Amino acid sequence: MNAGTAQQYARWTGILYLITIVAGGWGESHVPNTLLLAKDLAGTAQRVASSVGLFRSSFAAYLIEAACDITLNVLLYALLRPVSRNLSLLAACFGLMGTAVFAAGEMFYFAAALPAVDADVARVISPEAKASLTISASRSTDTASASLLCSMGPRRRCADI
Repeated sequence: MNAGTAQQYARWTGILYLITIVAGGWGESHVPNTLLLAKDLAGTAQRVASSVGLFRSSFAAYLIEAACDITLNVLLYALLRPVSRNLSLLAACFGLMGTAVFAAGEMFYFAAALPAVDADVARVISPEAKASLTISASRSTDTASASLLCSMGPRRRCADI
């Protein structure tokens, strides 16, 4: 890789990190802090149902962030390959694995709100099933987040600030 290509890759990496910081701040911090109430399932469901657009914007932010993460892993692999091909490949594998765990965790996050957002789902299942779905999906999201910390490390957490 020549110096010009490396510099362009580095610039794109910086731009993608900025996009990741903004999308992560919106989708992982602002929206959940606005909509989710600790230990108040009914209040959270009411907030999510009344702010479907805001909730869906957090989903769009998650998609943007995931796309940036995948591209960042590829760019960082290309940038670090001249230093150590094996370590660069290992880092890319961990990064992609972390993105996959992140995506799985977000599916549970959105499944927890499904009864509040989708009227068809709300009509079909009982109130006990709604509460059960929300609690189990929330716990699964927490487990996925803990796994994410192990696989992506401080890079991911710093990007979410």
